[in-house]
Amino acid sequence: MMETENNLDANALLSELDRGLRSGKMGEECESIVGFPWLFTRYPFPILINSASLKLADLFRSNFATNFSRLLILRVIQESEKHLDKIINLDEFVRRLFSVTYSNDPIARSTTLRVLGSVSCIIAERKNIHHIIRTSLDAEDEVEASAAIEAAAAFAEQSIDFALTIYPKVLKMASNRESSIEMRVRLLSILHHPYYNVKVATDVRRACIHLLEGKNSDKFIQAILHTLTHIATSSLFFLSDHVTFLIEYIQKTKRRSLVNVALKELQSVSSGSPHLWSKQNVHDLLTTVEPLFATGATSIIVPIFINLVKCPCLLTSDPLFVEKFHQDLEEICLNVLLRINRGKLKTSESKRLEMIAFSFQLLATLSQNSDSIKVKTVRLLEDFLMSFHSSKRDEDDLDHDRRRSYKTICISLVTLCNSDEEVANRMINSLEQLLFSQQLSLTWTGYVCEIFCALTHSNTSPQFLTRLSELIIQMNQNEACDENSLAKLCVLSFQTATRRNIKCPFDFITHIKSRSYWFFFKLTRQAMRYGHYHVSQEFCGVLQNAASSEAIHFWILSLNKISIAENLLINSKNSIEISTNLMSAITLYSQALSSLKAAGVGSNCLVFAGEYVRLRCKLLRAHSMLRQSCNLVRTSPAPAIAVSSALNSRDDLMRCGAIVPQMRKCAKEFRNVAEAYSALYQTSFNADNETLSHLQLLQHSCTIVAEAIESVFQTNKTSSLFVSKDTHLESDRYKCKLGTSIEHQKLNSVCHEVSEIVRSCLNDPRNSSVATTSSIPTQTSTPVLDGKQIATLLTVSIKLLLVPLCIPRLFFQSLQSICIKLALSPLPKSQGDVIVTKNSEAFALKVEGVVVYEQSTRVLRKVSKVMLSVNGCLANKVAPGASSTATYYDLQAGKSQLDGSISLQSTVAPHNDYFHEQFLLSLVTVGVYNISVEASIIDENDAQWKTGPVVSISTKVVEDPTGK
Repeated sequence: MMETENNLDANALLSELDRGLRSGKMGEECESIVGFPWLFTRYPFPILINSASLKLADLFRSNFATNFSRLLILRVIQESEKHLDKIINLDEFVRRLFSVTYSNDPIARSTTLRVLGSVSCIIAERKNIHHIIRTSLDAEDEVEASAAIEAAAAFAEQSIDFALTIYPKVLKMASNRESSIEMRVRLLSILHHPYYNVKVATDVRRACIHLLEGKNSDKFIQAILHTLTHIATSSLFFLSDHVTFLIEYIQKTKRRSLVNVALKELQSVSSGSPHLWSKQNVHDLLTTVEPLFATGATSIIVPIFINLVKCPCLLTSDPLFVEKFHQDLEEICLNVLLRINRGKLKTSESKRLEMIAFSFQLLATLSQNSDSIKVKTVRLLEDFLMSFHSSKRDEDDLDHDRRRSYKTICISLVTLCNSDEEVANRMINSLEQLLFSQQLSLTWTGYVCEIFCALTHSNTSPQFLTRLSELIIQMNQNEACDENSLAKLCVLSFQTATRRNIKCPFDFITHIKSRSYWFFFKLTRQAMRYGHYHVSQEFCGVLQNAASSEAIHFWILSLNKISIAENLLINSKNSIEISTNLMSAITLYSQALSSLKAAGVGSNCLVFAGEYVRLRCKLLRAHSMLRQSCNLVRTSPAPAIAVSSALNSRDDLMRCGAIVPQMRKCAKEFRNVAEAYSALYQTSFNADNETLSHLQLLQHSCTIVAEAIESVFQTNKTSSLFVSKDTHLESDRYKCKLGTSIEHQKLNSVCHEVSEIVRSCLNDPRNSSVATTSSIPTQTSTPVLDGKQIATLLTVSIKLLLVPLCIPRLFFQSLQSICIKLALSPLPKSQGDVIVTKNSEAFALKVEGVVVYEQSTRVLRKVSKVMLSVNGCLANKVAPGASSTATYYDLQAGKSQLDGSISLQSTVAPHNDYFHEQFLLSLVTVGVYNISVEASIIDENDAQWKTGPVVSISTKVVEDPTGK
């Protein structure tokens, strides 16, 4: 999306920064230096980065540069690491930096070494830099020596030659006890590289174990143990031996801090390579750490066992040992919980709570493989909840550790409930009692709400919603109640009503007053996501008059129009009311779309929202068109000439009159809406998975209606998708994948129900779509449509219209924001100009692009490849003197084209978020070509997303006067 003016802006910015670098004023110089990372992020193209990097390197070696300026340049290079490989004049860049290593100033030399270490990814094999680093390791100045160690560690990560030649010197320096502890610890960081063979791993491991002998500080021992773990996990030669070594070290050492360090290393090994642990390793670990459970090291020990239990291939050859191992872990956890319950552990309350949390976490993991453990764990969790309930503690002011422990317990409870419906039903009874006990703190009220919302199976009591409304009203009257806990209770009410497919109680809504507008918006958003539009309509009225800007006002106005429209559809009671409300809803959706356009479409969410509202309006129009077309059976009977028209068109269904072509138009309209939903799906790369499932269901619902119409009004029905064969909507294998979320369950079940209706009522061979007036059809017999089939089509439409529309998350919020920026060369000198080329020469088009990751909550899917599509066509007629049948050669397909069109594709893999490709276009037809380049993202699962952008240029092809 970089056009000519954007490139001019980049050049102007670079020129402005260059003037600051040469100003001679310290303030302007520093301000210019710190502006380069922003420039690299916005315009990450090689020519600009190469030019800017050379300017920085030139300032770095300048005699007028201060050490502070050099430090700022170092910071710029460190922040721009992924752009370093775009430097074209690498030799000149390195030469300017390297010249400072001959300076008499040790600070300048140390800064240079750190800069060279920061660019090691592009100069890893340069021997002169290897030599200067080795020399600087022996420097007398401590700052320079530290910088040399940092650079050596960076080069060891990138260069196998440097890593395998520097380690003897590093080990010798680390064994020198006259050096400071900080220096020896830094030296060990050089050994953290991935290039270990058997010989090097053996030498380094032996030397590190030797360094442990004698008296050493805890910091140095911690560094040695971490280095040994890195060697074991990198080489995999000594992993089992390293586990044994760590266990023996735990047994020998008497320092508590070092025991925790060794346990953390064991945790690291169990996380990365649990499948390489031996039976003896597991047995020794269990024997060694069992006494440590009572010392408060539970938070370190339990994750080790969880990693081992979750490993599917660990100890598979010995089921008896695995069973014994699980039983021992169960016994340890039960003993810990029992001792805590009896008050035999003299530790702080936070530590006791931490031990309870991790014990439950381990028991929940073990419960996946044992029903007996599951039963015991459920009973213990119930006891814990009841004891907590009876203690009447105030947990509003929790520290970080206690909050983390409570969340761990909640996660364990959800894990157990989602694995077994019977367990879920049992725990729900306890949670209900806990929630309505009126003695819970606000924090725990929020936790219980989160547990209910996270459960797959939530069979609450019949009076749950009523009691929940009473609790919300009661908490709202409490001035100390925070909006967070109150919002969670309201969301739980929305979700429970959606699960039961009933209307959310409205009584508690009228009692919520004196709350912030942000709280009202959150409730509006959640109500629309779960399909409770009577609630969102109420809150939109409050928010509409409190908007802080015009854009927000129109955004809230659009939400209000959508809420009114959907509320009308849901509350329709008969066919006449549905028809009236449907027309009103179409009008309201048109107004909502206008409001969204007035709010602006600058953000990705608003772009999606605008298209989503447009398609919803189009879908409602299609349903209205279907209902009006069905009425043609009564209002427009078949004319007298229908038989002759059917004979002339060779379509026997045309005997039924105008309803046939009209219904076929309806089917086509529903298919168009389905294709539009599919196109919206393909452009929603940043959408969460639930949003994508929602779009799929909407697409399938449109296709079902089209298939239903075509089964009646289409002569050839053999290609029917939903009524002739199983699809993923009818397949049991996919029922668990689509519509599993609460907000999708209703639409998913209706789609299955409608599909079954179409299959049984409209596709039954005994129910002919056309019945004749005589038992023996003749040319003069007139087909008569069966009224039951028209009624079935109306029923299908009504069922889909009455399903509450659950607005997807992307309508309000995008969890990730990834886009592509493109730049083309050559570019015209100014906007509107064309690039002139001769028809005897191939036109070389270079496409550069960058993947831009904006601030996001999390990354849902990654960019694996980018597909570039180049399309071109003649914009005007062939110029005089040129042959109208002139051809060009398509270099990719190898075929002659006669229409002057161009279509080329190429797939490139981004490197450090940058990619480029060149296309050679043969433009032999004289005229003006419009050439467009479109980018599509291919994710890690090889799925293609048509995200764009599309960049276009115009090229004027002139005739070569030389006649070549």
